[in-house]
Amino acid sequence: MAAPLRDLAGLVVGVWGVGKEGLSMARTASEAGAARIDAVDDAGKARVAVPEGSAAIPRLTVYRGAEH
Repeated sequence: MAAPLRDLAGLVVGVWGVGKEGLSMARTASEAGAARIDAVDDAGKARVAVPEGSAAIPRLTVYRGAEH
């Protein structure tokens, strides 16, 4: 089992994919103090609203499309 992320304070975290694992990573990064979390998913284009299940993840921005 991997050690938990403890201190991401002030860092920017990138997450690829916003499925179960991506949202879990975003949630973990937020809890570890990440200043900003940018998630990218190629399921569509343009910036979109936060996907279902992630509304409670502070500082998360989700982008859709290969251009991001």
